[in-house]
Amino acid sequence: MPPRSLPTAERPPREILLQIIDELTQDRPDRDFRLYEVMERLKVGDSTIRASHARFDVTSSLCADAPHCRHRDVDRVGPGWYRLRDGGP
Repeated sequence: MPPRSLPTAERPPREILLQIIDELTQDRPDRDFRLYEVMERLKVGDSTIRASHARFDVTSSLCADAPHCRHRDVDRVGPGWYRLRDGGP
């Protein structure tokens, strides 16, 4: 499925990343995804989020297992593997 357009002018990076993660995991019963899949989707879309910012957000700001977590949207399930938590987008 081709990625949906990611208009970023008025959307915060967290919202854009969660949209990407939701699209990646919608047909996966366990809602698991790889960090590289998110990065690839950002390259294809029209997002202005820098790769370093996106990596930090997924691995720290959004990840419940990280010491500096702010949102608890995903869990780390293995090296480079994450799972969208229940109650995600």
